[in-house]
Amino acid sequence: MKKRILFPKNKQQEFLENSLSELKLSRIELAKKLHLAPKSFSSCYANGRSRIPYDLFITICSLINQNPNEILQNFDAKITNNGVITPRAVLGESRKALQEINLSYPTKIYSIDSKQVKFSRNDIKKSIVLPTQITPLLAEEVGMHLGDGFLSDSKYEYRLKGNKNDEKEYYNSFVKNTYKTLYNLNIHLREYE
Repeated sequence: MKKRILFPKNKQQEFLENSLSELKLSRIELAKKLHLAPKSFSSCYANGRSRIPYDLFITICSLINQNPNEILQNFDAKITNNGVITPRAVLGESRKALQEINLSYPTKIYSIDSKQVKFSRNDIKKSIVLPTQITPLLAEEVGMHLGDGFLSDSKYEYRLKGNKNDEKEYYNSFVKNTYKTLYNLNIHLREYE
């Protein structure tokens, strides 16, 4: 189990802002000092969306020359054990390691009418198809989209983001095959820091 620091509402941001002020560093400079991607530091920890890992908290306390126990007491924070954590855990929530769930689906097959969907020249060239029935695999893809995906209206692209340290095999095998099976789409995986 990985230890994390649970701060009350807005106290994590206050702790990090105080630390930045004391160190006279920007968010980017502190992220680099902590060997973190600046965007991850800002969007996850500095904005309070993910709990700070215990070892990162200890490093920050050491940088600002403060006793970790005093910081915990002053901010009414506590150390928690959170099982398996996703790095982008929204609002500090964690994804626990769960046992496999056996689901059953109704025998009725629901169909999808996509006749009015207009394909772009690029979609036609790639021979993109749309599912004609609601299936467990399509439900899984919708879940991936809701959990880890986003659709950009400015770049006209769809992205699905996961942890490159522990989800690489999942993306290379399951996700790529899902998009090929459902949409006849060969997706390209990219790694970012």
